[in-house]
Amino acid sequence: MPRRLIPATVALALAASGFAVMAPATSAPAEPSTTSAVAKKASTRFAFTATGYGTRVIGGMLPAESGTTAFTSIACTNETGKNNTNHVAEVNVPGLGTVAGVDTEVSTKKVDGAVISESRHDVASVQLLDTPLGSLSLTGLHALSRVTHDDKGYHAYNETSVADIVLTPAGGLPPIAIPIPSLGMPITIPGLATITLGKGIAKERADGALAQANAVFIHVIPTDTKVKIARSSAKIDEGVKSGIFNGSSSPIRAAVVGDLVDVGRAVNSIMPCQGTDGVLKEKSAAGVNLADQIVVGAAYSRQTAQQTKGRAVGYEESGVAEVNIANQLIINAINARATVARSRDGLRRSIKGTTIGAITFNGEPMALPDLDGFEIPGVARIDTNVVKRLPTGISVIAIQVTLLDGTLAVVNIGEARMRVRAANNN
Repeated sequence: MPRRLIPATVALALAASGFAVMAPATSAPAEPSTTSAVAKKASTRFAFTATGYGTRVIGGMLPAESGTTAFTSIACTNETGKNNTNHVAEVNVPGLGTVAGVDTEVSTKKVDGAVISESRHDVASVQLLDTPLGSLSLTGLHALSRVTHDDKGYHAYNETSVADIVLTPAGGLPPIAIPIPSLGMPITIPGLATITLGKGIAKERADGALAQANAVFIHVIPTDTKVKIARSSAKIDEGVKSGIFNGSSSPIRAAVVGDLVDVGRAVNSIMPCQGTDGVLKEKSAAGVNLADQIVVGAAYSRQTAQQTKGRAVGYEESGVAEVNIANQLIINAINARATVARSRDGLRRSIKGTTIGAITFNGEPMALPDLDGFEIPGVARIDTNVVKRLPTGISVIAIQVTLLDGTLAVVNIGEARMRVRAANNN
């Protein structure tokens, strides 16, 4: 992708490149005229989701991933009239700088016969870390994602904007306005940052729509971190008849960084709110080696869910072919399955299908009951069939490995969670 370089040594050099010297502006973009007051709650046949956050830092000199600021969401609902907000006055984000005036609003609504899922995010200002070259600030960052359904079908819409980008050179020189880049065209201020105005994703289908946007992507050069700023996402799907599904399955989930976590994410499955219409969806990945302590064979996850007017049922499942712990304990054919069915008769939960195959320790066969609570001194503790009963579902971990190397890191092998809420529209 072509990249524009912005000289950043002195004000005269910047001015010679066509940049005007000015004081930074702080005006934010006007609120979209189509945004309306949220109406009273009402059930629909649609599944809505909406999320938004102010900043998210990934990689560089930080840990693999930072948290989000001002995160807000509406997850898996078929009701209009929902509205959630979050506000952060000011926060120091490691690897980035100071972020001020962070506002997120997500909502579902019905306006003039149309149903809407919407996510809006505004950031008043971002002040990047000071460097010997000076500092960089962005003001008036805005992202909006909206999906709708009306008598003409499904629609998806995004908008992003930045009011001003201002460089304040070191040595007391006047602030310099940096031209706002075109969508998807990076500009680089040497020694400070590369800035890219985010391109949105807008997908319209016969049975739903998705809209996602980031106002800005920033690569902070001094800390080598990448930052998403002003993230908005909204989704609408058809097919809610009696239940709202919420589930996930992951063959490997770990509280440590490295290859093992990456594989877990690669085959992680998230259940759509409306289910899969009875279609079995599967993912798979090759095995990985975590520092020779835990070697994991081929991994998979699968899911299916369907609903009628009177019944909603589905399951999440995951597993691995083999796990080798410290080249001493070998466990084969690990599977976890969580199944939930909701009908007029109530809720039924099950972990039937959660299985563990042959086990050997130092080459000798081992019985399954002996595996639960088993310890390899100084290496790991093993727990089996860790079940949690949820208000609207159930979760299960087939094998939970707690490392005894002083970190107490936990690795879940074969994890499944499933929930079904009543849709309240029948």
